[in-house]
Amino acid sequence: MFTQLVIATSIVSILITVNKVLEKRKFSSNSSNLSLPLGFLFVALALFCYGIRDVLIQFDFSRLEFIFYKVGGFLQLVGFFLVGIFVSKFLPGKILNSLVLAVWFLYSVFMTIAIFFFPVRTVVQQAVFEPIPYKVISHPWESALANSVYVFGGVILTLLVLFVFIYNSTTLNDKNSKIKTLLYGVGIFSLFIPTLLCLFLSPVFGRIGYIIGAIFIFIAMKIKTP
Repeated sequence: MFTQLVIATSIVSILITVNKVLEKRKFSSNSSNLSLPLGFLFVALALFCYGIRDVLIQFDFSRLEFIFYKVGGFLQLVGFFLVGIFVSKFLPGKILNSLVLAVWFLYSVFMTIAIFFFPVRTVVQQAVFEPIPYKVISHPWESALANSVYVFGGVILTLLVLFVFIYNSTTLNDKNSKIKTLLYGVGIFSLFIPTLLCLFLSPVFGRIGYIIGAIFIFIAMKIKTP
């Protein structure tokens, strides 16, 4: 099944990237830098939960599927916040660093509350690119506030990530360092933006984005810099 293949590929791609990051940067000796691989690991666990959801919904185990939706959503928010800690280190000045982290934390807290307590709609649809009948499910909120915060907050944070890395690339003189920084930005951007696609389009499009993001970051780690 194409959808499960995409999920499995996403998880494997992210885990390979986590291993590469730990191997290349020796993050285990620097606790502050552990936020990046830990963030990726939480995202991979979230995708694993989503994969279980897809199986459950084929057999109409809707209550159990909804539990994995909540757990997966929470793990994904934790993962993105940890990645946000890594991204914030590239911001100029401690005040801006703290401000962005505070906003990111508040966004994560609000969305966690929304996932666990706000009422949602259930949208079941035929998965795209599937040669056989295969259902996928999404849970947009009934609350316009939750949907607005999710979309606009997610877009702003995602664009901020891209801007931070583009800006930092302009401050570097070494060509390889510039390319490496840009690949980081595009890679993390590609990990974030799928969350919006999953809710309003078919989830498979979002999961393809995770694969793309992991590949960009993996390539970035292989680039040698001074």
